[in-house]
Amino acid sequence: MGSKIQLFFHRLYLKRKLSQLQVERVVANFDTAKTVGIIYNAANPTEEQFVRQFSDDLQQRQKAVEILGYYKKPPKEHQPTHPQFTRKDLNWLLLPKAKHVHRYVNQEFDILVNFHLGNSPELEFIPALSKAKFRVGRYHDNKTNCYEFMINLAEGEGLKEYLIHVENYLKMIKSDDA
Repeated sequence: MGSKIQLFFHRLYLKRKLSQLQVERVVANFDTAKTVGIIYNAANPTEEQFVRQFSDDLQQRQKAVEILGYYKKPPKEHQPTHPQFTRKDLNWLLLPKAKHVHRYVNQEFDILVNFHLGNSPELEFIPALSKAKFRVGRYHDNKTNCYEFMINLAEGEGLKEYLIHVENYLKMIKSDDA
């Protein structure tokens, strides 16, 4: 998390970029989606476990899944199984400067799911500027520009409940392709 000045300029930059962004957003569900992007806080072992289970389940349903994790600082003995970025990959505005992150943002996923339930400017850039057709994340009143579909968790609900809500709602939603 950055200083108040960094966060101010981070949000100002995102606001300017969002006003220039032209992406056709459509409603998607798990029946029609072929590609799914997942972002999460890789420093949280619980998030990593849920992401792996969710990814495995989607791949069994013949979905192409790409995962991107964020570490403030990765453990020394860490062997990543998918692309990640760290605090070192961010500029002063807390925006990713790594090419693989920009490639991820520019991928046209059918669905992009943010598994991080917290408020993280380091991960905000990805869904905000993503070219994904349908973006899903936890409800935060100041993040409505990041998602087409937001899930508001009740007091005491966590990642397990969030995953259940994502699964249920993305099965129920009627897609634009249907």
